[in-house]
This record gives sequence, structure tokens and C-alpha cells, in this order.
Amino acid sequence: MATEKSINARGLPHVRLQGLRKLLEEQGAKGEIVRILETHNGLTGILAETASAKRPDGTEVSFHGMWSSSLTASATKGKPDIEQVDTSARLGLVRDTLDVTSKPMIYDADTGGLAEIFRYTVRELESMGVSACIIEDKTGLKQNSLFGTERKQVLADPQEFGHKIAAGVKAKRTNEFMVIARLESLIAGYGVDDAIMRAEVYLKAGADGIMIHSKDKDTTEIFEFMKRFQDFFLDANGPFYGQPKVPLVLVPTSYNHCTEEQLAERGANICIYANHMLRAAYPSMKNVAEQILINSRSEECDKILLPVKQVITLIDSNPLNPDAKPPPTPPTAVDMLAKEPIDCAGFCEAIRTAGINFFCGVPDSLLAPLLQHMSGEFPSDSHIITANEGAAIGVAAGHYMASGDVPLVYMQNSGLGNIVNPVMSMAHKDVYGFPMVLLVGWRGCPGHKDEPQHITQGKKTLEMLKSMGIECHILPMNQRQAEDMVINATNQARDQQQPVCLLVPPKTFAGIKNNVQVPESGLTRESAIETVIGQCDENTAIVGTTGYTSREIYEVREKLGQGHGADFLCVGSMGHALAIAQGVAVAKPNRSVVCLDGDGACLMHMGTMTLSKTMNCTNLVHILMNNKVHDSVGAQPIGCSQGPDEDGAKTTVHDLDFAQIALNVGYKSATTVSSEKELLAIIKQLDHTDGPHFIDVKLILGTRPDLGRPKHSTFEAKNLFMEYLSDEAKC
Repeated sequence: MATEKSINARGLPHVRLQGLRKLLEEQGAKGEIVRILETHNGLTGILAETASAKRPDGTEVSFHGMWSSSLTASATKGKPDIEQVDTSARLGLVRDTLDVTSKPMIYDADTGGLAEIFRYTVRELESMGVSACIIEDKTGLKQNSLFGTERKQVLADPQEFGHKIAAGVKAKRTNEFMVIARLESLIAGYGVDDAIMRAEVYLKAGADGIMIHSKDKDTTEIFEFMKRFQDFFLDANGPFYGQPKVPLVLVPTSYNHCTEEQLAERGANICIYANHMLRAAYPSMKNVAEQILINSRSEECDKILLPVKQVITLIDSNPLNPDAKPPPTPPTAVDMLAKEPIDCAGFCEAIRTAGINFFCGVPDSLLAPLLQHMSGEFPSDSHIITANEGAAIGVAAGHYMASGDVPLVYMQNSGLGNIVNPVMSMAHKDVYGFPMVLLVGWRGCPGHKDEPQHITQGKKTLEMLKSMGIECHILPMNQRQAEDMVINATNQARDQQQPVCLLVPPKTFAGIKNNVQVPESGLTRESAIETVIGQCDENTAIVGTTGYTSREIYEVREKLGQGHGADFLCVGSMGHALAIAQGVAVAKPNRSVVCLDGDGACLMHMGTMTLSKTMNCTNLVHILMNNKVHDSVGAQPIGCSQGPDEDGAKTTVHDLDFAQIALNVGYKSATTVSSEKELLAIIKQLDHTDGPHFIDVKLILGTRPDLGRPKHSTFEAKNLFMEYLSDEAKC
């Protein structure tokens, strides 16, 4: 019984009143922000009270409190946000919300009215258990701040507004209630100096906190204010030196690309999501009304409506009733809509609508259905497959400067490492500022089973994007939402003048992985690998590139009844197999070292080939498995194989003379073969002590559908290979 009463006491005024200050202390100790959600009635209050989610890194998050907004209170009554809804009506909405919730509330008190009236508002809010109120330093007919300088924003005299703050502070009967001053200097166009001056006046008048407001997407001014606000309390000659910093409140409605973590790092203590519940409700209600009119019935609306029974249960199970059963988990916004793979045709049309007409990147298996569709939808000169992801950023930047159009760059998240330099030192808004949409396949996405090389990358993907300052949106499995998202992301990239990312979880796009016709005869990769391994003695170490090649090396060893210690299989690190082989060759000059490379992988970091002679890798044989495509991610052409036919209408597959390139960079010999007989003959002729040697093996497409995967863990495979290399008896 004591426990129930203790739980139920959370919603009592004296308990709730203390809530905000306690949250500021608790969150501040962790270096985290207090997260506040707008409410405008009891139902939205229950949502703010109960909403929770798990982030991709597994962290459980919820809202800490509620914001009673004057804008949304006015809008629910169909009236403009000009303080036309009186305080009594506003407080009625507050009571409705407090009756069914227990979390702290911050009240939007507009300008506060006359000082003599404001003191009574403070008393009433404090009695109800509201934790804080915020008043803004404007006078005359109120204009919503998001109009900015489009409407005349008249700021109050700072000294007079300070008197109003002082009157409210004096009216408090406890130290728990907070009177927070809202600065409108940036809204009115007066700048940071004016905001800092006003903050000093209001703090001297006794304000318990400061809220700084801005309608600009560009955070230059807001960040400058935050920096100077922190300096207030660090300046030994300043007016507040030695005093505890008062809380700083932000409402990032316009600069919503900033994360809570970014704001907290700069000194923000409270982040208010000030109008999102109402903004979410209106388009949904409008959609339902239109669907009923169009279909002369409501059946079509069922998929986006919460069942009536769940509404009844939700209301019946408010958090202040200890005897009520826990409410059922309500569906998320995405769950309430049809959740099916995205149709590529519709998505491509949305890309066109967004104004994107140029694409480049490195293919990925999760994006394969879309890339297949794009290859048929867009002319070849507007779709470029690049050697690596960093090059794609460069191509996109050049295209933007030449055309003024936002391009799309696609890749797997494993390619994020390749884009760090060109993004941070070129495309970032603080350098040149090149807008582009990054479409990134999310391998290793938490909650989806994947191969070992993708797990760590998948967990760190959001963190990597955040560290680069790239705003990231996760593409939903919902056609309309996905199409809206690519349009919004393009606009955001254009507005912010920098890359914006759309992250694509597994199975998001509908369609087949590839539609390439497999020739009936010719040398397959697996047959070529078996031929090479058949000619390797126990002194030969093999390094296999990522993708199907390494899987087939493993399967050939199994077929021949051989061990796996002599092989290092690159399950990740695309393009670096040759570098690994070179490292082994230099350290073990008495061993033969064979690198089984891929054409796409070799092209990705082709500069590595120049080191085979420089490093004196005389014991290295570099064998290229060349089928002219990125086979394991959808059989898209590699960059150097892509090009137009004579009529320029279609993409065809061209040859690059890899053997000639090998000779040009110093390989002792370089040969091109296209049959098992030719491959066998050249391997038998090679002197494994007089290299480096290069063999370009021309292959047909084709991978058997039952191809297995290595059964050793990556750690076991590494240790086996190291044991093999350390066995001098085999040298």
C-alpha cells in the first residue's frame, strides 16, 4: 500500500513542483539535456508521459517533462497566437494535462502581461504544481516568433522587463518554482550583443533561467550566444563570476538538424520540442478527412488509425491510477502505416521531384534493387559508378559546381571511412559547403543478423555520421514517408549547403538483387580459384579479397579436404587485400604469397599496385579475378567498365587493360588469361622468387546459389594464419 501511495504521489503539486530542478541536477551530472515535449491536452500529456523508444545503440529514451505551449493551445481553439486565449482558458488545459500525468511541466506564459498580473499567474501555476514558466521580452500585440522579421517584433525595454521578472520572482512562495526569461533579440534581428545585454539585465533581476530563441536554420548566431553565455560565469571580471550557471533553454524548431548531444556540449540544459504533437496531428486528421470524402466510407483509413479499443484502454490506464492495468504498447507512427518494401519506381520519381538528376557511388547489396532500376531509368552519363566512395564525393562536388543541382551519392556504410577526408575537408558547410544526398546501405544494422565484418560498423554508423556533422535520417519502410523523406533531405542539403544522409536498413527496397544474364560457358571464378589452389604448395600463403572470392576459397579448401591455415580471407576491408599480401611478402621473403584480388576491389585502391615493386615483393603473385562487375552487391559494373554504347542510350561493359597497368608500375610480368588451360599454364611457368607477377583472369559471371560461408570466426582465422606463417618448417 505504501508503494502504491508513493507512486501515486508523483502527480501531487508539491512533488511535481520540484521535478524540473531535480531533473536539471540529475541530467547535468551526466552531461545530458532535459528533454521536454509539447502538450496541449490530456491525451498529448499521456503521450509525453508514456512515450519511450530504443535508439539504434540500444539506449532507452523517454521525455522528461511537458511544455504547455501558447501556440498549440491557441491553435486547438482555432485562434491566432496573439494572447487572445486568456490565462483562465490556458490554465484549464494545464489542469486537464496535470490530472492524468506526473512529469514536470513548463508553462509558456507569452509576455506575462502586466507585472501586477504576472505575479498572480506565478502564484496559480506554483499552486498547481507547474515547475516553471517562461515569459518573452516582447511588448504590444504579440507576433509568433517564427515569423521573425516578416512581422514587426517589438521588444520590451529591458529594464521594464526586468521589473516584471523581479515581480514574478518575488511572488514565488517556494524556491522550487522557476521564472525563466526568454530572449527575442535574435528573432527581432537585433543580434547577439543585444541578447547578451538583456540576459545580464534579466539575471540581475532574479531570473532562474534564460531561454534564447532563433528562427534561423543556420546556428551561427545561436552558437555564438551560447559561447558568450558560458563566458558570463567564467569571466573573473564579469558580473556572475563564481555563481552557479543558470539553466539555458533552447527550442530548436528551426535548427532541428542539431542533436541534443550537440546542444548539450555547447551548454544547453533544456531542449523543448515546442509544437510537434499538434503539427503531427493536423496532417493526419486532414488525410483521414480527405480519404473519407474520396471513398465515401472510412475503411481505407483503418491502416492509419488507432483502434477505438486501444484509445479506450489508453485513457483508462492513465499513469496516476495505481489500480489500472498497464496500457498496451501503442503502435508507432510507422507501424500504423502500411509497412512494406519501397517500390523503386515510386522512389525514383520522388528523387526526380526533389530535383536530383545525377547519381554516383559504389554499389551495395541493400541498394541493389534501386540501382538496377536507376540503370534503366536514367541516362548513362547521369549515373556514374566510381572507383571508391571518396571519389564519388568529389564527382558529386564537381557536378554541383557545374550544374547547381543537388546530386545523390550512394554507398554501403563500410565506405564511410573513404569519405571522411573529402567530406570533412571539402564538402562540409564550414569548408566549401557542397549539398548532396548520401544514400547509405546500413549493413550491420542493430536488430538485423549480419556477417561479422559488418557488426561493429553497423553499431558505429550513426556515431560516425554524427562525428562528421552529417544529419542522418533512417529511411522508413513506407512508400509515402520514404518519398517525402528524400524530397525533404534534398531540400535540407540545399538549405544547409552540406551532405545529408538517408540510411537504408536491410530489405527496405523491393526488387531483385540483379538481372544479369549468366553465360552458358566460360571460366567461373570458383573454377579459377580451384586451379590456383591446386598449384599451390604448402609454402604458399594466400590472401583473398572480400566478397564471393574469399567464400569460394574456403569452399575449395573444404572440397579438396585441405586445412584453412594458409589462407587469410578478407571478409571486410574492401580494396586492401593486396596491401595485406604485400605486408606478408615483405615479412616472409622465403614464402610464396598469392593475392587473389577482385577487379572492383583492385580499382578501389589501385595505387597500392605501385608498391609491389617498391617493396621488393619478389615472392608475390597478384591474381585478379576479373568479371567486370561488383558481383556480390548486385552485379553492377565496376567504374572503369561502365560506359555508353555507340548510340549513347545504354550502359555496356568495357575492358581495362589491368595487365598493362601492372607492367607500367613495375611488375616483372603481367599476363591476361581467359581459360582454365591458359591459367594453369602460366602458373606453372612462374618463378615465385623473381616477381612480382600479375595475372588478369577474365571470368564469366556466375556464383552457385548454395555457396557457403567460412565457419571459423574472424579471430580463429587470424590465429590459424599467424600460426601457419610462424611455422618456419614450411618455408
